[in-house]
Amino acid sequence: MAAIFLSSFTAFAQKKKTQEIDYVYPAGGMPGTTFTAIIGGQKLAGINDFTIYLDDNAVGGLDSKEEKKLQDELKRLEDRQKQVGTLGPAELARLGIVRQKLAQFDRNEGRAKTNINEKFVAVQLTLPANITPGDHEIRIKTPNGFSSPFKFCVGLIPETTKKNWVTSPKKPKNGVVKLPPSFEATVKLPATINGQIAPAGVDKYHFQATQGHHLIIAVAARQLIPYLADAVPGWFEAVMTVRDSKGKELVTAERNQFRPDPVIHFEVPADGNYTVEIHDSLYRGREDFIHRLTIAESPFVTSVFPLGGKKGEKTPITLQAGTWR
Repeated sequence: MAAIFLSSFTAFAQKKKTQEIDYVYPAGGMPGTTFTAIIGGQKLAGINDFTIYLDDNAVGGLDSKEEKKLQDELKRLEDRQKQVGTLGPAELARLGIVRQKLAQFDRNEGRAKTNINEKFVAVQLTLPANITPGDHEIRIKTPNGFSSPFKFCVGLIPETTKKNWVTSPKKPKNGVVKLPPSFEATVKLPATINGQIAPAGVDKYHFQATQGHHLIIAVAARQLIPYLADAVPGWFEAVMTVRDSKGKELVTAERNQFRPDPVIHFEVPADGNYTVEIHDSLYRGREDFIHRLTIAESPFVTSVFPLGGKKGEKTPITLQAGTWR
């Protein structure tokens, strides 16, 4: 009996060391691109040797030996810069690359304090050029094993990412980290926008559109983080509003039928500039209030009939596209 208890306790202790992912920001990217991602979660403190897996493919990671080599190279380049005054173009470029890579090993600088995500890691991800568009699973592999999985999206529409909380602001003032509640940017369509919602935040994205065009404006928020009915202090309930150049509200949405993430089918009434606003229904905000907002002229199916068919037989189906707001 004692041996069984000891074995169970050892397994439990080992399990407790396994990393857990609470959010990934940005929560997606395009095939063949390299970018910095912030992975927030549990038991991430002090890990310097890990690999990021997207399904079965290694797409990034950190190595403490690599960090030491980069630190030595940084010192050598900085000492040379002091000696000669100005580095050549190649050395200056390398200096920037080394500093950028070393920044991935910094876990705490300028981090906003929140209730749930006590630690994070920053890593450069490189998505394979031949990766299949759609939903994938991302994990961290450490000597303790694999972390919990998290949804990661791969899309073909050009992407832009709002500056993440880890780097904004750099340092707290008087011990309190203050984040700008609202954010504005102009995007060129089609676009997929990765964002995080700050407390009391309303993010605004301006775009130009032509009369008669049919735009699908869709956000993935609860699709990224599973619904937990008893979650404390709550989850991201996205609300979207489209306004014209004078600020007049044209359409707003909080859901897509029985799905929690809103979708708007927007028939452009006139040539001009428009704005999509996105915020939480109760104006809450946290690091894990992440979203992927897509604005594009793209197909959007609202119904399929019939909903199934017999195996081995051809079944004609009817698809209906969205014509509603």
